[in-house]
Amino acid sequence: MIDKLDAVIYTFQFIVPGYIIGEVISMVLPRKDCTEGEKMIQAVGYSIFNMAIWYWLFVIIQENIKNSGK
Repeated sequence: MIDKLDAVIYTFQFIVPGYIIGEVISMVLPRKDCTEGEKMIQAVGYSIFNMAIWYWLFVIIQENIKNSGK
């Protein structure tokens, strides 16, 4: 079950980084105007790519948080 905090965490993990990456790319390489749906799909795609690169760091942080709570 996903609670409200999990929804916020997932949003920051899978939408916000992709949106930021997409905006930076569009400033450097101007492209055609996209619909909001296309921008959201691109944001999720960029976020998944970002997560793939930084997954090892997220795992270390989660382990440290779990161990500090014990």
